Amino acid sequence: MMTSITTEKKNNGGYSLIELLVILAIVSVFTGFIGYNVAVTNSFRARECAKDIATDIQSLKVTTLAKSATVGDTKMILYKTGKEIHRKFVYKDGTEDDKLLVKRVTVRHGIKGGLMKELGDIGSGNEMTVTFNRASGSMVDAGGAVSTTNYVEVYGTADKKYTVELVPSTGKVKQK
Repeated sequence: MMTSITTEKKNNGGYSLIELLVILAIVSVFTGFIGYNVAVTNSFRARECAKDIATDIQSLKVTTLAKSATVGDTKMILYKTGKEIHRKFVYKDGTEDDKLLVKRVTVRHGIKGGLMKELGDIGSGNEMTVTFNRASGSMVDAGGAVSTTNYVEVYGTADKKYTVELVPSTGKVKQK
């Protein structure tokens, strides 16, 4: 009697190299889309923040020229708490209007081509205070002298920067 030897193929349930490469390609494509969307979102936040800063400074100028009696009656303070950028209007009568502008962007202010400081908390010395002289329309510091800050930079990602240029002597604001 002859015994037949049968060979059975074992199904080991593993994946072939081709299947693994296809899965890796699909995951890479989705990762690329997610990374691109995060960069676009950060860029959008930075652009909107720069636009809001320019709009708020122009609004402050209109308020100052229309309502304030003397220099510094109305001021805007731009500051950072944690990862949030805030704008606070302080009015002559002591009332305040605080607004969250954006989260997770970097804002610097100072002199174009010169010393730029990253925005900080109120009282840190790195907050940005803007006020106007009602008589001349110029941007002035707390002492009434024409402000030296003429540039604000807003970064959403390392390669994208939005700027707000200020002309302190005339109070003109340009967002780029």
